[in-house]
Amino acid sequence: MNRFLQQALAAIAALSMAGGISLAQETHEKLAQETHEKLAQETPEKQVYMAANAHFDTQWRWNVRQSIGEFLPNTLYQNFALMEQYPDYKFSFEGAVKHYWTKEYYPHLYSTLVKYVKEGRWYPAGASWDANDFNVPSAESNFKNILLAEEFYKAEFGVKSYDIMLPDCFGFGYALPSIASHCGVFAFHTQKLKWRNNPFYEGGKKWPFEFGIWEGVDGSRILMAPDGSSYGWNPSGDISDDPGLEAKVNASAVGAALRYYGTKSSRLHGDQGGSPLPSAVEAIASSIPNARKYGIRFATTIDIFNDYKDELTGDKLPVYNGELLMDVHGTGCYTSNSDCKMLNRRSEQQRVPLQPPTGSESLTTRNIPSMTHTAASSGTSSTMTFREPASPKPTPIPGMTRCSPRTCSPALSSLQ
Repeated sequence: MNRFLQQALAAIAALSMAGGISLAQETHEKLAQETHEKLAQETPEKQVYMAANAHFDTQWRWNVRQSIGEFLPNTLYQNFALMEQYPDYKFSFEGAVKHYWTKEYYPHLYSTLVKYVKEGRWYPAGASWDANDFNVPSAESNFKNILLAEEFYKAEFGVKSYDIMLPDCFGFGYALPSIASHCGVFAFHTQKLKWRNNPFYEGGKKWPFEFGIWEGVDGSRILMAPDGSSYGWNPSGDISDDPGLEAKVNASAVGAALRYYGTKSSRLHGDQGGSPLPSAVEAIASSIPNARKYGIRFATTIDIFNDYKDELTGDKLPVYNGELLMDVHGTGCYTSNSDCKMLNRRSEQQRVPLQPPTGSESLTTRNIPSMTHTAASSGTSSTMTFREPASPKPTPIPGMTRCSPRTCSPALSSLQ
């Protein structure tokens, strides 16, 4: 609590105990005004929302077995340790499938995850079953991706995810804000537009604004923070007077900016889950009391959007209307690999007969379709069927070595 406010409350309590009720009331009103003025002077109007994340590609240069056996438990153990050490630390984890895997394969950790979700410190970000492309898949495909995630979050945590979080997708189609809005999702954020080769907007910028509104093809609107900056950033010193952070809040129409940090696995790589380094969380915590030009706060990815949700219907924020595509990175993949587009469409068409029954049946009581992975190196295939376990003991994956605080190597304590 602010020291000035503590002194004011102590003075009022002393007067009340002495029997000076009227004097205490008069003093209360005076001190309340003085406290309000003092806090207004001490609290910066501008705010940086520091959002810890663990961007985690389900499958890229590794297979699903390694994701479940190594990267997922690393993410859990590392963030649980940080939450125990730093009471204000918050974390955002994208992908309902990874939360589902936690319940399936690490039930002894799942109750801890649920506890942190209910406390508002672990946010199930992204509003999707897994990071979804908005360029090639159909709108129906993206609707189902969001629906599966939201059903799971509601059944398991009693919450809804309100943001599309796509820090590493290759451009964003015009349908995204419309699809999100129709699903009750009102926010979108990324950092990928920084990868554009050419500036598209006034002032030589690669994104339209720091914080504003993205209007979809049908006129639907969502809030957008198009530059969360590198999700692998781990500050190592005082950030209370950081030029980059100051520039971000100064560029924002509301004086607020979203800043990603974290994504360090036990291998100190990005894209493999994990957490921020403990030294980074310590640097942020130590910087908060020193902040004067702008405030600093531990946040989830949705916090900044919740604070400015009312601006969706106002005229304070800039509005962008159009696509947000990449000019080089990823574009060649989409235009030159027609077989990928054909196979994606075929999978969408074949998915219809597999549609689970509708009604009161929840996601946790239905079977999830089998996933077949073909190893690039050997060409062999292995099929894994993810089902709700009949007992607390999780279904094992053949050949998978489970990870524990002792077997996860190197352990969190080795990360500086």
